[in-house]
Amino acid sequence: MKQKVLGVNKMIGLKHLKAFVTVAERKNFTKAAEALYQSQPALSIQIKNLEDSLQAKLVERKDKEIILTDAGKIFYTTAKDILAAYDRAIEDMDELKGLHKGCLCLGAGTLPGEYILPELLKRFKAKYPQIRVDLKIAASGEILEDLKNRKIHIGFVSILSNEPIFEAKLFRKDKLVLILPPNETTEINWDHFPVKRLILREAGSGTRKAVEDYLKKRVGITRVIPGIEIGSTRAIINMVAAGLGISYVSEWAANEAILLGKIKTTSSEEDTISRQLYATTLCGSYMSYAAKAFLDLAMNDSV
Repeated sequence: MKQKVLGVNKMIGLKHLKAFVTVAERKNFTKAAEALYQSQPALSIQIKNLEDSLQAKLVERKDKEIILTDAGKIFYTTAKDILAAYDRAIEDMDELKGLHKGCLCLGAGTLPGEYILPELLKRFKAKYPQIRVDLKIAASGEILEDLKNRKIHIGFVSILSNEPIFEAKLFRKDKLVLILPPNETTEINWDHFPVKRLILREAGSGTRKAVEDYLKKRVGITRVIPGIEIGSTRAIINMVAAGLGISYVSEWAANEAILLGKIKTTSSEEDTISRQLYATTLCGSYMSYAAKAFLDLAMNDSV
């Protein structure tokens, strides 16, 4: 008589873990299936087989979203750790071949992502052409959240987090300048600062936080409500050039438009905002050779 064994009765493979993690993060079977390049029915079967093997319900539908059960939340953390360990093992093998394969996942705020990292990536790819690079550009707060969730290896941001899980190194010094339409005077009445004319980045942006901190300190404005809020520095510069308002942007981003006469900036050094940019990693976490090589390149080139 064949004895029935209780407990895990089917082999759980990496594909099951990857399927589960993708569903958990996309919160939608269709989107998860697209990300995994497979059909939705096939993905549903993998999740069902995983739940049967674990004898636990991992996901459930709520409204139009897929959410994790209590068991799912616990298993998600374990699955992420297992997949990360597998990726490290594969990277270790590749790295023994001299960085001929692998992936470098970076995150950056708008300024470093659009104006500083491209040149560094050019030099990195020239040295390691076989390394695939993924670069996400978003608000600094979102980049730090991705770093916390181990979606990226390094985050280049303008926010210095006080969370002990992060290790931040000074990467660049930056200056935010007050920009105005080309036909306006560069003299600002700071006793009646025109807050409603401000065009600012979205909440969570390092630039937005720096401007809010500066205005609170200089003119006592405790809550900044801009006239226009937008998630693109380039769009802000174009809006100011069109006469829609004034703004604070990085000198790196503003220089070209200033030289072309599209916008003006105040001449007073007192009107500028000094800040720092940071290369941020997770304390004590594993860092691939590719990530180490790029961080070394970035820091050796820092000013």
